[in-house]
Amino acid sequence: MKVFIAHKTPRGYGEYEASRVRKTLKGACELSGAVTWVDSMLAFPEIVHFISPVDDYIVNEAKANDCKIVVSVGYSEFDQPASFFDVKAGDLDLKLKSLMVLEKADLVLAPNRKVAEKIAEYGIVRDVMVLSPSVNLSRFQIEDGSEREIFLRYYSLMPEQKIAISSFDYSDKKTLATLKSLANKMPNIRFFHFGTKNGRNPKIWLKLAQKKCPKNLTLCPVVADDLYRSAMLNASCYLVLDSSRPDCSAMYEAFASKTGVVALGSQPWNEKLVDGVTGFIAQTEGEAILFINRMIGGKEKEILKNAYEIAESCCLEKLANALPAVYEDLLNKKEVQ
Repeated sequence: MKVFIAHKTPRGYGEYEASRVRKTLKGACELSGAVTWVDSMLAFPEIVHFISPVDDYIVNEAKANDCKIVVSVGYSEFDQPASFFDVKAGDLDLKLKSLMVLEKADLVLAPNRKVAEKIAEYGIVRDVMVLSPSVNLSRFQIEDGSEREIFLRYYSLMPEQKIAISSFDYSDKKTLATLKSLANKMPNIRFFHFGTKNGRNPKIWLKLAQKKCPKNLTLCPVVADDLYRSAMLNASCYLVLDSSRPDCSAMYEAFASKTGVVALGSQPWNEKLVDGVTGFIAQTEGEAILFINRMIGGKEKEILKNAYEIAESCCLEKLANALPAVYEDLLNKKEVQ
């Protein structure tokens, strides 16, 4: 069967979470041997798989060509152009453009039960299926020492330097202020943040914003995959500082890298992050500092093992086994009269 995985990063925006999700889906199709992914409607796909509401202009064409429409919702919520939700009064709220796409969907995929329940509240989707986020473990199984140390060389860091990394959109001023506060209180740790600002790579803004940061905090744009992967592998800790959205990319990559995860604030949208089991969930900055120090101390091996087992349970190979059946069932399903 042929599947068009529809996503094109808008002009001027950074290649971020949605691009990684698309690459993962393409990899699963190739690995399955049962699904051929195509790059456009001109290839006459049977299914069109959407991962972003910005590609809504393709929906009507897909419907006109009798294609089945699959929509992955909630997998790229830190990638602003690709996010399906806004956050209002601390809760997720589907964007108008998202609602327009979902009204035409034959199947909606959600990263966990909580997100699936939120989508179902709107009553516009017939079928919502939970399909865990996937991570390509082989990306983080690097034997070449020089490739693994790219990040250290790029930022002139010593191997023994303790590193914490985070990822969210720079437009989130409150979360950025929290990151600065943590860096101020932990001067022995180098903090690196990777993100976009309103979906764009803000080179000039970053230079100005960096001047207002503690010396041990470096603000980075979205970087090339080899540099980002090396950063994750060399970090002692990955910080989840935004509790209002599901983290379906970087957190799972931290699990795969055996990098400890510390979250601040309740994590209703991240069901795989269990306090004291797959990471730590702090309710205050003081608790977060204690948990970061515990992760950096290198003694939480059981937690890292549990988290890695989560990554194994939703690895690319598992997705490659599951995805063809999802597509096949959809094609075989008769329309409800």
